[in-house]
Amino acid sequence: MKFFYGCIACLLVSTVNADEIYQMQGTISLQSSDASTIMIDNQQYYIDLNTTVHGMARQGERGPILNNKQKIGFNVEQKADEIPRISEIWFVE
Repeated sequence: MKFFYGCIACLLVSTVNADEIYQMQGTISLQSSDASTIMIDNQQYYIDLNTTVHGMARQGERGPILNNKQKIGFNVEQKADEIPRISEIWFVE
């Protein structure tokens, strides 16, 4: 019986709301043909094969291929005077 409740607890923990995990949210408006840059709400970001996509996404030449008008949550890494790089993506809707 303890095993059963332990399994249920693990399932509940794994359904944590994504809103608590990502820093930013927006809608994809454009992605470059080689999948290396993406526009989210008129802001440009880099994505690459090191970008972690939580959920299903096709892999591009340099990064994951995402759909326009897809709402996402994401985390970024930014160095001084560089375009921010998206480190993680979650599909919101």
